[in-house]
Amino acid sequence: MSNIERNKMIMWRMIDEIWNNGKFEVADELFHPEHMSPSAPDLPPGAEGVRFLAKMFREAMPDYRMTVDLMFADEKQVVGRFTQTGTHTGGDIMQMKASGRKANWTEIGVLEINDAGQITKSWYEVDMLAMITQLTTPTSQELIESYFELANAGKWDAWCDLFAEDAVYDEQLAGTIEGRETLRGMMKGFPDAYAKFVNTPKHYVVGPTSAAAVSHISAIASQYPDEPIEADAMLYLEFENGTIKYATNSHDSKPFAPFLKQIGAG
Repeated sequence: MSNIERNKMIMWRMIDEIWNNGKFEVADELFHPEHMSPSAPDLPPGAEGVRFLAKMFREAMPDYRMTVDLMFADEKQVVGRFTQTGTHTGGDIMQMKASGRKANWTEIGVLEINDAGQITKSWYEVDMLAMITQLTTPTSQELIESYFELANAGKWDAWCDLFAEDAVYDEQLAGTIEGRETLRGMMKGFPDAYAKFVNTPKHYVVGPTSAAAVSHISAIASQYPDEPIEADAMLYLEFENGTIKYATNSHDSKPFAPFLKQIGAG
């Protein structure tokens, strides 16, 4: 086997055996005891550094997988471009707690290999921004579920935080509300307006950038406790950068007659 093919095989083994299959003992065979990575100078030298990283990712993402997109080698070095995927359901990773979110990110790695076939130095350029963004940005499913959960818990401040700063909300009774802080100011009076307010989702349709839900509202206006409100509603949301950018909520106004009387609009 030529040195070029040997160097490719070393990179393949590093990825498949150590990273994909958790055979951490292989690191002692592949990495020189004085191996170092200028890309991560704080890691321990030798095999211990790669073991630390591989264990961290595999414990944080039990379904972690690295695939090779491209690979080139010469007599002394091998270069690869990788795609990595994983769902964060396990331990902490870079101080991030498990969120259940899935990430897909790329990396370019360069290994310097000595005549004995051991890795002496390595460089890595990782798209950490893509990984961190995906692991910390709420998904469409999370956003629409939080919309109902926070509202039903009466956590209106946290509910407003789901919205983008320049969000627009078209609401059946309130009209068009522009801006998160305008919405927040309006919702401050909500607990006094309703003695009870429960909005129960019945059906979801969720896409990458939008979602819709059919729900049922059960409510009691504070000044009319003997006139319960029961109404079906339709919610449509559009998302941007992990926030609600646009929302519209439609329902029959007639069941809300007690609330409308309460605010002098009935």
